[in-house]
Amino acid sequence: MPDTYIAVVGRTTGYIICSPWAKARYLRSRAEQGLYVPYRVGHSLNIQVDILNIIIRIILVYLESARYGGLQANQTSFMRKGGEKQAPHSPATFLSIGHPVGPSLIASSLCNFSPPIISHATNYTTTHLITPEGFLSMAGNLKRPVISAVCTASRGCTSSPLLPSSYRCFSILNRPPPNYDGHVPLTRTERLGLAVGSGLLSFLDPRRGDLIAAFGEATAQPYFIYALRDRMLLNPTGRRILRERPRLTSTSLNVPHLRNMPPNTLGYAYAAWLDAEGVSPDTRAAVRYIDDEECAYVMQRYRECHDFYHALVGLPVFREGEVALKAFEYANTGLPMTGLAVFSALTLKKAEWRRFWDIYGPWAFRNGAKSDDVINVYWEEELETDVNELRTRLGIEKPPDLRSIRKAARDKRKKEKEALAASGVI
Repeated sequence: MPDTYIAVVGRTTGYIICSPWAKARYLRSRAEQGLYVPYRVGHSLNIQVDILNIIIRIILVYLESARYGGLQANQTSFMRKGGEKQAPHSPATFLSIGHPVGPSLIASSLCNFSPPIISHATNYTTTHLITPEGFLSMAGNLKRPVISAVCTASRGCTSSPLLPSSYRCFSILNRPPPNYDGHVPLTRTERLGLAVGSGLLSFLDPRRGDLIAAFGEATAQPYFIYALRDRMLLNPTGRRILRERPRLTSTSLNVPHLRNMPPNTLGYAYAAWLDAEGVSPDTRAAVRYIDDEECAYVMQRYRECHDFYHALVGLPVFREGEVALKAFEYANTGLPMTGLAVFSALTLKKAEWRRFWDIYGPWAFRNGAKSDDVINVYWEEELETDVNELRTRLGIEKPPDLRSIRKAARDKRKKEKEALAASGVI
């Protein structure tokens, strides 16, 4: 077995890499005194040595992912795109080196690559890689990465410039530029956190439209919104919508004019539905978390068309109607948020759940799957179209009137209660 060393950089001329935990304190104190301390490792201690090697390599992988990067160990220099010199040695190359590892080879791999926990020998007496304090101090130092000189046994001391501010490790300090007005770029971790947080909170409080919007955007990438955009590109009307990018607002639709249209038209049905539910086409939140600009418009278009879906099928905005419409949208668009919203049916009352299970759930999935893509309807050009004719063209059956069913159920309960009161039971 070759000599292996503990993971400490002290006032020595080289790196000391691995050793048994039982000798850690002694060897570290020797290293801090400037003594190069070898220790022969037996077969029974190989597991401890491997654990130390793994810990060191994991740290270096993290540092590389935090944009400390370099290139290969056999290179001596590298120029970034702007002509700036970069640290020449990559942690990825270091990770490819198998056990056992000698001090000179590690020093060569880490020359000019000095993260905050591996500092210049004259700055700190030890990096404390094998102590809890070392790992805790790592978080506090990562905000200001410093590439400093490292003295090794096989090389002289060399220097490397500081990393530019654009290479800071924390994403909040390294935020890429937005792709469109209002865009908020997110990392995968941030997107996952947004999806989980907004999903749970919107499930608990379905009235939070902002959380529902954020949840829809966080779960639409990286596949589903692109698939919906591609389906628009396959349709002539969908391609025209993407090219012209119309917006559905109270100004562009001229809602007062829609109220004066014939009662059988889509425009009149849409205006009547807005008045009955007390909503406005201007209440839809702007898309913020979709990275691709064209896909962001697709998501915005879906949101603004949602009220037309209500008017087309006649479902109201309270929870029972919204769950049924979300089931229809999921079967038609494939967006995850619409499918996950169907689980809110579990919070419905017993009578509402039975209606959804027996009537509106089967209607929603059947019609959403067989009908044409409603995202490809140019609603602005269909305002004067007969609403029944449009449903037939799209292949959508009109569901039973939910308001009438609920009113009939209330009247029935009221009559039963009056009958019980008249008989003296209550």
